[in-house]
Amino acid sequence: MEPSMPLPKERIGKVAKKLVLSVGDLLYLPRGTIHSARASGNEPSVHITFSTYQRHSLYDFMSVAANRMIDAVAPFDINSRVG
Repeated sequence: MEPSMPLPKERIGKVAKKLVLSVGDLLYLPRGTIHSARASGNEPSVHITFSTYQRHSLYDFMSVAANRMIDAVAPFDINSRVG
């Protein structure tokens, strides 16, 4: 798979939504969503894009994340293991 090239602004169209994220926030965008990011002020910022390439739906992402969270908490929380 080839990386995509930046699209000219005239092809992108009108901005649909503007968001301001805070420290520690995470924003999920489905594969292929056109987006642009910039830091506000003089603070450094990191914009990371990653793909599992196999599964791209929010359901797939959340099902893996939820299972990992449960696996991480269960050994330390006896209430989560009581039936």
